[in-house]
Amino acid sequence: MKFGGHTEIYVDQYGHCRRGWMAAEVARAVPSDLPVSGYLAQSVSLLRLWQVSPAISPLAGSDPAELKLRQDFLLVSCAVQDVIRRHLAADLPLGSLPDHWVLQLNDTATVLTIAELMHQLVDQHGIDWEQAWAMTESMMSCTFHDLVNDQRGNYSLTLLHRLLPRHLEIIHEINRRFLDAVRFSSTRPDEARIGRLSLVDQDWLRSSHLAAVGSYSLSGSGSFHTQWLQNELLADLSQVYPTKFQPKSAGITARRFLLQTHPALVNLITQWLGDDWLLQPDQLRRLEPLVNDSEFCGHWWQVRRDAKQVLANKIQQSIGLTVNLSTLFDIQAGSMQPSSRQLLHLLHVITLYARIKVNSSTDTIQRFTHRSLPRTCIFVGQPTADPISQLTARLIRTVATTINQDSDLQGRLQVAFLEESSPKLLRWVYPAADLAEHLSLAGQAGLDVTSLKFAINGAVTIGMPSYSNVELRQAVGAKNIFLAGMTATEVQHCRVNYHPQERYSSDPDLKQAIDLIASGYFSHGDGSPFRPLIDWLLNEDPDLILADYSAYIAAQERVSQVCQDQKIWVWMSILTVANIGQFFSDHAISDYQTIWQIPTEA
Repeated sequence: MKFGGHTEIYVDQYGHCRRGWMAAEVARAVPSDLPVSGYLAQSVSLLRLWQVSPAISPLAGSDPAELKLRQDFLLVSCAVQDVIRRHLAADLPLGSLPDHWVLQLNDTATVLTIAELMHQLVDQHGIDWEQAWAMTESMMSCTFHDLVNDQRGNYSLTLLHRLLPRHLEIIHEINRRFLDAVRFSSTRPDEARIGRLSLVDQDWLRSSHLAAVGSYSLSGSGSFHTQWLQNELLADLSQVYPTKFQPKSAGITARRFLLQTHPALVNLITQWLGDDWLLQPDQLRRLEPLVNDSEFCGHWWQVRRDAKQVLANKIQQSIGLTVNLSTLFDIQAGSMQPSSRQLLHLLHVITLYARIKVNSSTDTIQRFTHRSLPRTCIFVGQPTADPISQLTARLIRTVATTINQDSDLQGRLQVAFLEESSPKLLRWVYPAADLAEHLSLAGQAGLDVTSLKFAINGAVTIGMPSYSNVELRQAVGAKNIFLAGMTATEVQHCRVNYHPQERYSSDPDLKQAIDLIASGYFSHGDGSPFRPLIDWLLNEDPDLILADYSAYIAAQERVSQVCQDQKIWVWMSILTVANIGQFFSDHAISDYQTIWQIPTEA
């Protein structure tokens, strides 16, 4: 792999004018293969890893953007060069490369594959531009999993010029030819639209645009996410390439996230359905009529209670908290960052506390039916270095201490904070959740497979109408999931004239929860440690936490009402698993085989 330097024009042995890259740095990567065996497979797949010399690792004072670009390009260049090497080693002509290979781009971190393949074909192997571009475009398939806006995953042109000067020239040439073709196809070219279509915007590469132009297939992580990409984020490009967008659902493997995490549930399902469902996930639909079988429902409830006991033991060992198994296990697990909105979940916990403890003399049981529903609210994850994440984690700790030490709350409300997110811990978390929280703002990301890991284990989901949750609702049924809050379109309108102070002032429950934090109620009377967090919420609130608060609280009250009936809750759990089969990786692999034109038996 090369970095830096400059390019020069030269004439090759056939008299053709070409560009040469005079690199300033050269790194060497050596491959090693990690065998990966499939479930009941007759063969072993190989995951190719790379060891680089000199190592590309963060140094004190290093630029994070430069480090990211170097690491992204490292994997891209290794993969492309390895593909070409293996193809030629098989005594196949280079021109037949698209007949044997597809390069799957996952998000924009891999988009430089397009420029690297063009560099290898044109500069290293002397193929004409037109043929090289036809080969490149027919080999690239791109799926956007977590694309939020045009800036995500983009690279500075200044940085590209310094580290990958030849690739920047190739990108500019791709852009010039693409925009010329758009202008030629229109009798009256719209220069404003041309500007929106451009692969570069001032000093930035629009990575999503390069992926769209250089791939023959584009998709989001699900049908709704793909529609958003096609109709909103990449709307101009979808008009140029209407047939490129082909929705596919991201998948998770039941063999890992159910067989390994919840073998007792697997045994129960297999006992009643046989084992065909392990390879044919649609067979899980045969669980639906079993909701009317009291024996099966009883076994289902007991298996899930046993899983709660296992997690309760882990919580006792980890933080010394004895958890009541009869409570609703309300769990939020994942990266602790502002966009995941653990703070919204915590505000609900504080609201519950206030209604039970502070307002007990004025509120009525009839108004707040959740009082008779004991809860254990469990936060799982490590905070990022972000100051808001750190403050949120600190607040969770103080709220948990206050609630867990209050004798008036015993048997009614508990809070556990497990400050790690290792696969070993999550193995106990997924099967134990009664209610799984997925609170990312609608329109913020693609399909979140974390929600699927909980759902496949029988958890009922509560969350915002994000693409992930809407996709899940369509699969499991609107009656088996709790969605609330603003849609992606409503989020856009809200941002235009959003004043979080107004939300705070107009909602008594929200005001009380924030005032309790600010007063130091949970921090020995000293509210100063959380003043920056309160100021951030009331004056900025970029994740619109306060805007979604009232709808979220209302959804939690519906949870409390429904969960009063154990029979209905067991039904919802069973029906969630019965309809989750479409998210198994088996379906996703089949979808990609179609896109890649690979025979199913391969």
